Amino acid sequence: MNIHLNLKQCLFVILIVLFTTNILAQTDFWVPVNNGMTSFNPNDLAINSNDVLFLATRGDGIFVSTNAGGLWVQKNNGLTNLEAWTVAVNSSNEIFVGTWDGIFKSTDNAENWVKLETGLTFNQIREITVASNGYIFAVAPNYGVIRSVDNGVNWVGVNNGLSGIPNTLAADLHGQIMLGNNLGEIYFSNNYGDGWTKSSLGLPQTTSAPILALLETSNEKYFAGTGDGLYMSTDYGLNWSQVHDGGGNGWVHSMTTDYQDNLIIGTGQSGVFVSGFPNGTWFKDMNEGLTHLGVYSLVANSSNNIFAVTGEGIFKSEPLTGVEDNDENLAINFQLYQNYPNPFNPTTTIKFSIPMDIKGETLNTKLVVYDVLGKKVTVLVNQKLQSGTHEIQFAAGDFSSGIYFYKLEIGNITDTKKMLLIR
Repeated sequence: MNIHLNLKQCLFVILIVLFTTNILAQTDFWVPVNNGMTSFNPNDLAINSNDVLFLATRGDGIFVSTNAGGLWVQKNNGLTNLEAWTVAVNSSNEIFVGTWDGIFKSTDNAENWVKLETGLTFNQIREITVASNGYIFAVAPNYGVIRSVDNGVNWVGVNNGLSGIPNTLAADLHGQIMLGNNLGEIYFSNNYGDGWTKSSLGLPQTTSAPILALLETSNEKYFAGTGDGLYMSTDYGLNWSQVHDGGGNGWVHSMTTDYQDNLIIGTGQSGVFVSGFPNGTWFKDMNEGLTHLGVYSLVANSSNNIFAVTGEGIFKSEPLTGVEDNDENLAINFQLYQNYPNPFNPTTTIKFSIPMDIKGETLNTKLVVYDVLGKKVTVLVNQKLQSGTHEIQFAAGDFSSGIYFYKLEIGNITDTKKMLLIR
């Protein structure tokens, strides 16, 4: 049988083929990776240096995936309680899991678990984090913060200076421990928990805006996920300001960074948002394929896949190969350098780079110095400058010894660094 098509019919067939091909070629940014899972009550996710994933669940213990979520295997040998609420990995790839029956440790990729009991007089563990020196910190809601300095063998309470009920812990890049509580307050410890200092200026500090997650990014910006959205500090936690509303309902439960320094946040009802470097100045939602928009834990692997813990299991993203905000046209050449010399007495040089174009217009450049209490002590620059690299001399002849911060601001992009004056 011969079929003859006129030109109009041929064009119609071609359009149908192209449209169908395009639809079939489209892929979601997120795909579910739950093969082998017997639980859809996931709590927390951690990843080790070999990209092995460890998932803590409510009622089904621990699941492990060695192939980027392709298959999950339950690993509960030695666990006496399967209400696993938090999981963390140290630099030696040892795993610690917090349950409703205390803390357990594995040294063999979760094949076997051993209960850690010395000094633990309470059972419920909500959060675990490992500091850069290997000290382990955990949150026990009915007690406070506990610490082990010997890899989990012995535990002691470290609550001097704290108030409220602790919710979350994190270690920053400078050896400090950060803590957020149910009152919306943030505390820092620079002596590994022996003492805590409140640093919450600019936060709502109410029970309706508790601190849910804490993170420092590689460019020394601090972020706090709260019940009132995402807050950022560019002066090492001294002052905080809101940079994202949490997608509507306000709750930001989780945060991580990937291998390209993108900041990824997970919200209670609005899914995932991504902010490209220099972080915190703009956000894009990344929810294609995500069938549940409550995201409670996030990690990134070395291939730049993001893994999200939701109420419908685990989702894996396509690799993030670069995040751009064309509408904002952000400055990728913006950079504030460390002053030199540092420490200094009495003069130091501050170097910074201004991009060719920000939002298509010339914006004012401000360089301000603050003391350790956040008080402005001098303004070094407050004018429009040519694009390129600039160096400014800071003469501190009239200032006393101590830590100072210098903040560069161009449009809505800021960065802050620390310097030390020694007499």
